[in-house]
Amino acid sequence: MARPMSDLSGTVAVVTGGSRGLGLVIARTLLERGASVCIAARGAESLERARNDLGPDRTLAVQADVSRPADVSHLIAEAGRLGPVGIVVNNAALAGPTLPAHEMPPDEFEAVIAANLIGPFLVAREALPGMIERREGSIVNIGSIAGVEAYPLRSPYCVSKWGLHGLTRTLAAEVGPYGIRVNLVAPGPTEGERAFTVISQRAEALGRPFEELRDEYAQAIPLRRFVRPHEVAEAVAFLVSSAASGITGQSFCVSGGIEI
Repeated sequence: MARPMSDLSGTVAVVTGGSRGLGLVIARTLLERGASVCIAARGAESLERARNDLGPDRTLAVQADVSRPADVSHLIAEAGRLGPVGIVVNNAALAGPTLPAHEMPPDEFEAVIAANLIGPFLVAREALPGMIERREGSIVNIGSIAGVEAYPLRSPYCVSKWGLHGLTRTLAAEVGPYGIRVNLVAPGPTEGERAFTVISQRAEALGRPFEELRDEYAQAIPLRRFVRPHEVAEAVAFLVSSAASGITGQSFCVSGGIEI
């Protein structure tokens, strides 16, 4: 009997920012599909908790800052202990400050670009030679609806996510001839600590109550609710599977329709 097209058995996945939140949910979903998973994050304690949560079978946890080339080289080498890396999910990101552009400290702008845009480039750059040699592989970059529309008070985050669309399409064009696919998933407001922290910071910057702004976000979404992390993770799992073998260079909003 043929195995299901969603089955990832025998595949090794690297999930950056995989120690908590959406990254951890993505890692767990790929594990459930049969992949071996290497999660990466900057914090040693959060990585240890995540690996305990995921279980020791078919998992590795590697401390790495994706904006540092040496860390990224170490990450991909360590992930190779599980086998050839066939899936990369570039999820690690900084939210950055909530400030108007004319008040934005340049070093904080640069830090967001380094983590959110240079980081995915470095991880792809390190993983691609092996994928090219094997003539197979899949990369999914985690973008944001901030990369499809304006996002006042969040200029570095917005710029980084718009840039990620360009990186996704360019890489897809470059490596498609080798059988490698590169796509992007753009979540909308997603239930969890990250989104609520961002809304809290925006509420403070605007001098408005958090609850009022949170409800305003939800009402702007056609589904009238925030996206759930597992919904984003399912989109990622689909895109890295053979069920999506004809899809590359595409950006998919998992947003409840907020961008429409």
